Amino acid sequence: MKIRQEQLDAFFVHDLVEHVRRYLPDQYRALGEHGARQAVEHGMGRARSHGFLSNPGVRAYVQVMFVLGPDFDADPELDGARQALAEPTEIQRVRALVAAAESHLRDRLAQAEGRSH
Repeated sequence: MKIRQEQLDAFFVHDLVEHVRRYLPDQYRALGEHGARQAVEHGMGRARSHGFLSNPGVRAYVQVMFVLGPDFDADPELDGARQALAEPTEIQRVRALVAAAESHLRDRLAQAEGRSH
């Protein structure tokens, strides 16, 4: 029995949608099953266009995309994330992208806390 690439991709999409459902339930509920699947497929395409070719690299990109937004890689306010995508190797891009996303979220939290006081 031979498994085609399309079958592997479909399984990976399903796996990522389930990951979103489990770990990002608010985003999943807002999008619904079909919308989450479309977002995952969009993220997979964007990830591959930035040289994320391994499943772990694509997964990391998609996770960041669900947190920062579907087109974070083109958002001028997310310069750190855009710079991370220029790193020379996939593992360096993953590490820099996750660090940039964490930094952005810390900054947003600090801003929100500053406004509430």
